Amino acid sequence: MSFPSVVLIADDLTGALDSIAPFSALGVGSVVSVALAHIDAALSLSPEVISVNLGTRELPPEEARRRAEAAALALRQVATPETIWFKKIDSRLKGPIAAEVAGIAAVLPVSRALLCPAIPELGRRVSQGLLRGNGISRDLPVAQTVAMDLPCDVPDADSDGDLDQMVANLSPGTLLTGARGLSAALARRLYPARKPIDATVRRGTIGIAVGSRDPVTLAQVETLVAQGGCRPIVAPDGQVPEGKARGSFLVQATQGSGADGPVVAARLANGVAQCVADVDTLVVTGGETAAAVLAALGVGVLRVQGEVMPGLPLCRAADTTGLPDLITKSGGFGPPDTLLRLWQAAHHSEGPTAG
Repeated sequence: MSFPSVVLIADDLTGALDSIAPFSALGVGSVVSVALAHIDAALSLSPEVISVNLGTRELPPEEARRRAEAAALALRQVATPETIWFKKIDSRLKGPIAAEVAGIAAVLPVSRALLCPAIPELGRRVSQGLLRGNGISRDLPVAQTVAMDLPCDVPDADSDGDLDQMVANLSPGTLLTGARGLSAALARRLYPARKPIDATVRRGTIGIAVGSRDPVTLAQVETLVAQGGCRPIVAPDGQVPEGKARGSFLVQATQGSGADGPVVAARLANGVAQCVADVDTLVVTGGETAAAVLAALGVGVLRVQGEVMPGLPLCRAADTTGLPDLITKSGGFGPPDTLLRLWQAAHHSEGPTAG
């Protein structure tokens, strides 16, 4: 078993994937454990970089801390003094971040955190300690919002160059705490000689499962419906109508009688799982939805192949055969034409290619 150069511990599945995607885009062997229970299976693939989904975004702080501590304990066995630890957080500071960091710090010799949720390529920046930009409804004071007990630095980040400077000379005991922007800078620093690799959407049928209610995703659905000739299959409270998803499809969870999030995600996942035999590529939006879909399909470990667009990793199941390619998207990621471009790429029109 090889020793990973970077360990990423993420609060949700799409975060685990989009934070490791910059490494895979450089041809670095990248593996994601869909949940804590699959860490050993993921490590058995000897990844150069590993990411683990805690599924803590909506959990109480006590449980979030417990899961983070368990992940750090499990991964410490394959770490070396040179291994870099990265706590992936939501780029809009959602979730029990301080509790997760505390759980990691209880296991590792962490002395301070470098805290920067900026993603300049998505228009999210940190300036004078405030998170600002695209998708941020109001300026957020980063250190106060997260309120760690651990000493932390919150440097300004207006560009990828700023992020590159942050990771240029990391002091021992530093826990990198950030989003995709910071992980991409780390990938560039550690693998400067690696050439970017192409990741493209397979031409054929495509299924899109929308569990996120984020306004960014809803705008992307509207664009796809208006310009892509795609009629959504409405799934009230996640309940997918039987027999309607054939070939390429767009299924969207909508509000029904008020079922809670996990129930909606599980229903949507079960419905989508019945339809994947007919598609070459499956796109899933929202971390909770993505985790539920993979659970329904019996997938515990993913190999990340690269990115078809920034923040949209292309993955294949490592422990289950006969499944389509998987593309995941965080609810708040991407311009309005994101889903449209994926749909067009699958149907032989001009679409996204990463390279």
